[in-house]
Amino acid sequence: CVFSFVLMRSLGTNSWNVLKCAASPSARRWHQFAARPGSSEKYIYGGYDGSFLSDLWSFNSDTASCAKVAVKSSVAPGPRCRHNM
Repeated sequence: CVFSFVLMRSLGTNSWNVLKCAASPSARRWHQFAARPGSSEKYIYGGYDGSFLSDLWSFNSDTASCAKVAVKSSVAPGPRCRHNM
């Protein structure tokens, strides 16, 4: 199953909301998600959308915004799916 939208859970109303980000990751599966403790930043890396992906996206739950993260390193991990972060 592949999804092309971002969902955010509201604990106050106990409901899910579909977010409309100006830019968002492609529909994918087998990606990984990591939350940064004490921060509103969350990250999605890699996955599979018909091709193996190596993109990194950040999501800010306070501002409900998504952005592709520019990796400024020659040693960044390559395309992958079903991995761990």
